[in-house]
Amino acid sequence: ARYVSECGYAVTGVDSSPAMIAKFRARLPGQQTLVSDMRTLCLGRLFHGVLAWDSFFI
Repeated sequence: ARYVSECGYAVTGVDSSPAMIAKFRARLPGQQTLVSDMRTLCLGRLFHGVLAWDSFFI
């Protein structure tokens, strides 16, 4: 996420863990964050790309 931010793109951090969002905020101040479960997440907007690490299991 840092690299994407450094390239000038807006980054939105989403995690169900407030502790992980706190780490995100410390590393990428000024970027949008949201504590939420991705299974019920509804942001009401479009994104140009999505990175989802350790989020999908088959």
